[in-house]
Amino acid sequence: MTSLTVNADPVLEGSRKILVRPMADESKARYYDWVESRREYVRRNGGPNLRYIHMPDMSNNGLIEFAKRYYPNLDKDGMIYDDRFNTGGSVSSMLVLQMARKPITWFKPRYGASWTRQSWAFAGYSVALVNENSSSNGEEFPDIFQREKLGPVIGVRTWGGEVGSGGGYRLIDGGRLNIPNYANWADGKWIIEGTGVTPDIRVEQDPTAVLEGRDPQLDRAIAYLKEQIAARPVPRPSPPPFPVKVKRD
Repeated sequence: MTSLTVNADPVLEGSRKILVRPMADESKARYYDWVESRREYVRRNGGPNLRYIHMPDMSNNGLIEFAKRYYPNLDKDGMIYDDRFNTGGSVSSMLVLQMARKPITWFKPRYGASWTRQSWAFAGYSVALVNENSSSNGEEFPDIFQREKLGPVIGVRTWGGEVGSGGGYRLIDGGRLNIPNYANWADGKWIIEGTGVTPDIRVEQDPTAVLEGRDPQLDRAIAYLKEQIAARPVPRPSPPPFPVKVKRD
């Protein structure tokens, strides 16, 4: 516990002491504060029709954050998948499986809106953000994103370390030894390791802009989505008139 002396004015007279239990680790709080600031940034600069999802890793936390922000926003026209600072894992293909699906057929009840069995499908435009701290399976994600042509990848070249080592080996001093034993390849060549993923649109995160409260990579993603939506609005199909099935003589 930490004792604090508090008062409405900066004097000891009339003050009181309170006990505060500090957080053991504030990294999670700082992370959510940063994510909320990015989400608000998109709302302020992109409008209510764009949504933002940050994926901290490609493991449990990444799945949770994706599910919290993806499924409630399938009615929007633009989605930003922020893969920056992603520490990797193994679930990138699970996420892309959701992102890549488009609505196919619809059902119209007698009353109410139409619905589709592809209830996880996003009909709008997508973009992914990467930086030099997108690593491991966090690099395989933008590579697949490009191969599936889901939208442009924006930012700078990723870390270049997509090599797996399994769980590694624990040492008696508490350390761990990890030996690379599998790597990524496609189209007859090794990919990602040592080279990283090159974005479709290169945008440096200018330090001066960041200090001024701007996010150049996010700005470019917002601009791209607005351009696409303005040029080719996302189709929102309407049902045909109800059929008349009464036989008449």
